[in-house]
Amino acid sequence: MFVDSHCHLDFPELRDDLPQVLDAMRDSQVTHALCIGVEMKAWPGVHALATAHPNLYASVGVHPDYEDLDEPGVDLLVRHAREPKVVAIGETGLDNFRRRGDLDGSAHAFARTSAPRAKRDDRS
Repeated sequence: MFVDSHCHLDFPELRDDLPQVLDAMRDSQVTHALCIGVEMKAWPGVHALATAHPNLYASVGVHPDYEDLDEPGVDLLVRHAREPKVVAIGETGLDNFRRRGDLDGSAHAFARTSAPRAKRDDRS
């Protein structure tokens, strides 16, 4: 059993061949995958993938390298995180690998979205 903890099945190069990708996952014993949201306008598609397939899950967020996108507020992220099949908030954080964009802005966004939260017992 393998789990792909970070994939982008909504990206065109994978989305257009999704049945073949899912077959390849199964053939390689990848039993579950986490589809990572990288921008809010793509969120409905990421979430739809997760809800359409029993072995797919989703995260909601904005990649720190996407400089021209508005960072969603914490309330919006938490609201989406409570939706079925959503197991994480991300992309978010500090992408020091590429060292692009406003790293100070990324640090602020990461601090805001990773602040401790009260335990949520209402997840489904």
